[in-house]
Amino acid sequence: MVRNFVLSAAASLSLAPNLAVAQSSLGITGAQFSYGATDDGDVVAQAMVDVAITQFHGIQFNVGHAGQANGAIAYIDSFVYMTPRNGQKYGLNLQFADVDNEAISYAQLGAIGMLDVTDTLTAEVRGAMGMVMDNDLDWLTAGAGLYWQATDFTQLYGSYNIAEYDELTFSAMTHDVTLGARYTHNNTPFGAYAEVSQDWMSGADSEVSETTIGLGITMTLGAAGNYQPAFSTFDPTRQILRRDAYNPLVMK
Repeated sequence: MVRNFVLSAAASLSLAPNLAVAQSSLGITGAQFSYGATDDGDVVAQAMVDVAITQFHGIQFNVGHAGQANGAIAYIDSFVYMTPRNGQKYGLNLQFADVDNEAISYAQLGAIGMLDVTDTLTAEVRGAMGMVMDNDLDWLTAGAGLYWQATDFTQLYGSYNIAEYDELTFSAMTHDVTLGARYTHNNTPFGAYAEVSQDWMSGADSEVSETTIGLGITMTLGAAGNYQPAFSTFDPTRQILRRDAYNPLVMK
């Protein structure tokens, strides 16, 4: 049910730029939609809409669906943020996610911030705590990323994220490194992205590294808050689910 709701919401949010153009009174500053797949054949889709509340406050919503062999994940993200000056924005984030065909739901609460280092380079830091609602699994996560506007139409980005799990029967640190590029065709809303991610687990319940490649198409109209990149949330539970690394999490 959550999956169907999220996919419907994603389709609706993909139309938000047209609403923003037609009625600026809605406060929508920009919207993005992406649809792609990984080399494992998993479909990944996300829609984002950014709404200005005041001159210095905004709300961003992400809805998406990430396919995985051990249960696709549907999620909803909300960000409430401030833009005290040009080149700075920071705020709080709440994520809710549900795993298809499994009795698994979880939430994550965190803080996130962005700072323009130069006219073309933006740094991002984030931290969060999360908990699975159906068992005792919880975690702390932190990460950092960079966005470089290499040309008017090309953006390169990279991030590193780490999470700690410490349970009686499960102790591990998950790591994720992602590098990618987004290209927008001339001055049109349409573009494409390509990225490669490598993740691994260290600690008592360590796992060897795995590499994932993703390709997709994008549509962007307007701009995210403060004319900076849109916020995103790192979800370490995806790696645990994909690897079936914590048996109580995957309830067959």
